[in-house]
Formats: sequence, structure tokens, C-alpha cells
Amino acid sequence: MRVALLALAALLAVPATAVANHQPDTGYEGEVTTGQGGIVGLNVSEDGSTVDASFQNIGNLAGTCTGVSFSTGEVPITNHAFSFSGNGGQVTANGSFGPSFAAGSAQVLMTPCTTGSQAWIVDGPDAYFDEAGAGRGHGILNDTGEDQIFKLGAKRGESEEYVLRFDNIGENSESYAIKGCKSSKGFAVSYKDANGGQTEAVTSGDYETEVIDPEGPPHELRLKIKAKKSAKKGKTKTCKVTQESDRFVDVLKARLEVN
Repeated sequence: MRVALLALAALLAVPATAVANHQPDTGYEGEVTTGQGGIVGLNVSEDGSTVDASFQNIGNLAGTCTGVSFSTGEVPITNHAFSFSGNGGQVTANGSFGPSFAAGSAQVLMTPCTTGSQAWIVDGPDAYFDEAGAGRGHGILNDTGEDQIFKLGAKRGESEEYVLRFDNIGENSESYAIKGCKSSKGFAVSYKDANGGQTEAVTSGDYETEVIDPEGPPHELRLKIKAKKSAKKGKTKTCKVTQESDRFVDVLKARLEVN
């Protein structure tokens, strides 16, 4: 079954952060995560003022609705979110763009084909700590570092190492820019990858990963924070590390406390 739509309401403005909530003249592709699945595509206009969305092969688990597809004409983007209702309310779509993902839902209530509400999401970078860091941040996407903090302690003159992993959980292969904190009073910070020292490139924001395939292994970077002998007991260093594409950003925070 194919349902043709015309209109949807949509999203966004550009915040004062490194990554905007949406990029003009950009296509986004993601997946429907409920029911029988499917694909969502969002195409933002050249000036970033409208979006054209399409949904393919969605359906419910009961099997009464399968292979449903519909598309939208260009609709205005406002307030980082969109909402559409058509065919007398029998077809709806909505969602929002954030710095770390785009997500929403779609619904078709055309008898006898009822999908219910089908959730969809577009992902990109996923930064997290390795197993020694209990995998903190794995599957958590945000630009604040909330629930993506790993805390360790060290005596003055000693250091701790954090193993950071940068994955691609989107639909297309791409590389990512990595930027991390610098050394500061009482603390020395350094970064190392498979090629050796990369501290200056990471702290300046000039470090870029290889192209990462969604089905391939993540990129790995080792962060070392040393508590200098001059550091006071109880003082902490919170090191923010960002993984950024042209559309999305994910943030980790490594924290060291002087024992």
C-alpha cells in the first residue's frame, strides 16, 4: 500500500553551539524503530527553512499493515520541531532535531491498514568509555555529557588513563572531528592514538578520525590526566571530549580527583 501525503510541519533554528540542530541543504536518513521497521528520510532545503520527509516500508507487528510508504512536500521548519496531520487526521508525522539526533513518529490510520505510532530516529556519533569505564556513554547521545561521565582518582604526581571510543551508529560511513580539553593548573593532559601522540591536534580541534563504517569497529583514543605534585587534594579536573559530525555531536566527560 502507498499513501501519498502533501505537507508536514517541521523544525529548527541554529543555536550558538558548534553543531546546529539542523543543517541547510542536508539529507538525513534513519530507521523506524518500532513495528516492522522501515526507513525515514529528511531533506532540508538549501536555505534551511523547509523540510521534505519520506517514510518507506513501515508497518505494525500484527501484520495487518506492511510496506506503507508516504512522502511530504516542503513544509516550514520552526522551533526545532515539526508536526503534520493529513487525510482528516488519518496520517500524521512529527519529530524534532537536536544536536545529537533527530527523532519523532509517524502514523497511518487508513482502514484496514493501521500502523499505530511508529517511532523513528536518525543517529550519528556515539562516544563512550571502554569496558574499564563500564561503557559509560554507550548508546547515550547528548551534547552536555549527562550520564556520560567517568570518574577516577589519583594521588599527586600520579596519572590515570581513560580509553575513549568513537562509534558511528548512523546509516552512512563518515569521519568525525574530535576535540578534547587542555592541560590546566594542577593537571597535565595528553592524548594518544594508534599512531602515537596526538595531543596538539586533539586540543586544537584539528583531529579527525578515519572514515568509520556503521558496521565497523569504533575509533579509539587514550586520554591521560596527571595530577601534578602542585595539585591540591580534593581538586578535580573535568575533561570534556566531543565527537562531532557536520550534523550531530556527542560529549564525554572524564573526571579526575586528587586524592
